[in-house]
Amino acid sequence: MKQHILLFLLLYISGGFISVKAQIAKISNILSSNWSNNGTDKIYKYNPCIGIEYLENNYFILSSNISLSNKAQKYSIVNNNILEANIQYIELNTTARFKLMTKKTSFFIGVGPSIGWKTKSKYKIHGDIKENTSDHGNFIAKKSVINLVTEVGAYKDFSKYRIELFTSYETNITNVIPESRKGFIGHSLALNISLGYQL
Repeated sequence: MKQHILLFLLLYISGGFISVKAQIAKISNILSSNWSNNGTDKIYKYNPCIGIEYLENNYFILSSNISLSNKAQKYSIVNNNILEANIQYIELNTTARFKLMTKKTSFFIGVGPSIGWKTKSKYKIHGDIKENTSDHGNFIAKKSVINLVTEVGAYKDFSKYRIELFTSYETNITNVIPESRKGFIGHSLALNISLGYQL
């Protein structure tokens, strides 16, 4: 845990977080599709988010965000029963965005790390077995995970306001549930709509 916190601080400091020159504060609405490396179905979640964009020039911008995120999966267990796992995290991320500007719209691609701290986890069984658990048995989710985020999108400025639309893909580098089958590598594909204000 201490190593994760130290890594997070180093990433933010190296990204210029201490000497931040704030440009855009934003609130975001995120709809995500979540699955795992051994899941059977996708699970859809809504995730609120707030963030800030800074150190912007014609070709580059940093974006830092704090949000609620989910690692979720459904997969078959004994006698055709389905186990549904939902683990919620508070997540901090910073992405480096590389921009292409036109007269009306700016397009970007971005990549960066994120760190999530578990807030709650629930496990529900669908089928003949009637048992709902929370961090029980072999399905104990780790308290923190490291993820990699990639994104592509566009934004448009209106005076002091910015409207942004982008998609992102996130996968965890560290296993969410080490004792589950294949370690539970979570994947998330998200659609993000945000409204920003120039400070």
